Amino acid sequence: HERDNVVLCGIITAKTVKNTKSGVPMAFLSLEDRYGELEVVVFPKQYERYQPSLREETAVRIMGSLSAREDEGVKLIASAVVPLLTEAEKASSVKTAQAAASSAKSSAKKLYLRVKHIDTPEAKEALAILKLSKGDTAVLFYDESTKKYIAPRGVCVASNDMMMGALRALLGKDNVIYQ
Repeated sequence: HERDNVVLCGIITAKTVKNTKSGVPMAFLSLEDRYGELEVVVFPKQYERYQPSLREETAVRIMGSLSAREDEGVKLIASAVVPLLTEAEKASSVKTAQAAASSAKSSAKKLYLRVKHIDTPEAKEALAILKLSKGDTAVLFYDESTKKYIAPRGVCVASNDMMMGALRALLGKDNVIYQ
């Protein structure tokens, strides 16, 4: 509802900076999670304060209020932004992903995910997680119901600890194999 206070987590997928009539910068963001995408408006005071955290491909938690106008759809008016990874964690994650991608290229490793059926909510959520980590490692789902391997079209990942942990938590440790 209009003016409800909410907290949303997601990845900034696009950012547009515009100047107000008085020449002060503000931002319009696209915030995406596994359920959808929402426009976020960051007014000048918040933009000045949170600008370092407002980069594309950055995972953030945004607090704010909803603006639900019929002619514009629902938007989030940001009041606070918190990055979900520190710079050190982000650098470590990038190094891990680069090392894994390099290793995958040289040894042609694959990521195998076992699911009860390819159309289960868990399989769909796993696919959404995979799409957040683009890279060179091929992914194969093993559908237990049909006993067949399925390679999702256009999905190759950069294996990293965060993605692997999320997949293991979702599907179970024994159902996520990287070899």
